[in-house]
Amino acid sequence: MKKLLTLGIGSLVLLTSVALANPQGFGPANAQVQGFNGPSQANTTVALVKQNAYDEQIVVLKGRLVQYYGDNWYVFKDEKGNQIDVELDDDRPWYNIKKDQLITIVAEVDRDYQRVTLDVKDAQPVAR
Repeated sequence: MKKLLTLGIGSLVLLTSVALANPQGFGPANAQVQGFNGPSQANTTVALVKQNAYDEQIVVLKGRLVQYYGDNWYVFKDEKGNQIDVELDDDRPWYNIKKDQLITIVAEVDRDYQRVTLDVKDAQPVAR
């Protein structure tokens, strides 16, 4: 019984040390680390978002809310003067955002056959 117990513990220690000594993962050893890279910095203007962004892409834009349509819909105008319709869902408070205030938004692109809009996930005033 003692030999069996010693053999079992020895095997466990050996397997554990082999597993911890060489963590490889599922890919080749020289593969680049993958993971979440954050919102796309490529589409940083409304014009580029309308032209290049794909549906459900997360984008970051800087600009102002210049007009209220009603029912959570606003017009967002970027620093280059281009405009896009955005939705600020009523599931969170937007008390820190005011009309014509320079803000940075993080939004999800909603692209369909007729138009491109943004579903704003976060908006913060730009520090001066």
